[in-house]
Order: sequence, then C-alpha cells, then structure tokens
Amino acid sequence: MLEQSKVQSERESLIIEMLDALNFVLTADGYIGFVAHETLNALEQIQRTARFGLSEKCATVVCRFVDSHLPSVCAVHNEKTIDHPSIRDWITVLQSLDCGFQGNVLQSRKWGLSLQESADPVLAEYGYVPVEVYAPPRTARGTPRSFLFARDSDGVEYHVSIRVADMSRDEFYGLRNGDRLLVQPEVDAETEKAIPVRDARFA
Repeated sequence: MLEQSKVQSERESLIIEMLDALNFVLTADGYIGFVAHETLNALEQIQRTARFGLSEKCATVVCRFVDSHLPSVCAVHNEKTIDHPSIRDWITVLQSLDCGFQGNVLQSRKWGLSLQESADPVLAEYGYVPVEVYAPPRTARGTPRSFLFARDSDGVEYHVSIRVADMSRDEFYGLRNGDRLLVQPEVDAETEKAIPVRDARFA
C-alpha cells in the first residue's frame, strides 16, 4: 500500500511539473500549432490517470490549467475543437474531480453551458450569433478593460461591452481566447469595424 501511494505521489509530481512547463511555454510563446498539439497529447494522458482519481492538489492544478488554456489550444488545433467528442469526454472526467474547499473551476457556469449539445434555438430566432473570443477583456499588460472582441465562423467581428454581458464581472474578466459566447448584434449598427452587441452570454 505504501509503495502504491509513493508511485501515485511521484506520478502526480510529474503531472504538476509538466503542466507548469506547458503553462510557461503557452504564456510566453502563445498558442502555436506544435505546442497546442503536444498540450492535447499531455492532457489526454492526464485525463486517463484522472479516471482513477487524483489528489486535491493535483486535481486543482490540472483543472485550473484546462480552464486557462484548453479553449485557446483547441481554437488553433487542426482537428480537435472544444466541441470534439473526445474533448467533451475529457472535460466531463475532470469535472468529477475533487479540488477541495476551493472548488473545481470546471464546474463553473461557463463550463457547464459550454458542454450543452447546442445553443437554445429560441435565442437563434432572436438573432443571436455564436462567436469565439479572440481579444479578451485585458490589455497586453494584463490590465482589465470593460470590453472584448469576438468573431463568428464567417470572420465577422463583434465588440462586447461588460455592461451588456449576462454574466458576473468575475466571469466576464475571466474570459479567454477561444471561449464561446452567444451575442445579439445591434441591428442598425453602421460601422466598418467590430459590430456592437446588445446582449452577450455563454454559449
């Protein structure tokens, strides 16, 4: 039993070290293709291990890493989007992990809604458009700002202000590249730049 516990501890230490290294690379160099591919390979192995349980410390590190980076990694990957069945399965596995008193960040409203099979058809009837965030509500120095930019599958860009977002301030400022939203564009907006929206919410 002690030997098994030692092996588990060593395995989790390696997972934490690997994610620390990947976090450094992704933060410093951005979400380039090769790194995105290797990140998904690493997460595939980790979620297999997670099926047999992880300590609270390791589970917290894994889930926070996924929350911070998975949407952006999937946004640049050639095959596995955030909606890919295997990715959805990974997230479901990780959502079941116990992260202690701080809670599992993947159990937040954002991740719960992102795993729904499809957007509400009623919202589509009212002109809502699915978009992906490409410029989060932070400056290059990390200072929060009251708006973000997103684009739809046709490349049309949208300006989203915090005052029209149907989410808390923490949820808004926590949005990252690749996160998905539903926005209701201003119908009469005349602009050659990003279209302002009258409402925005998690997709």
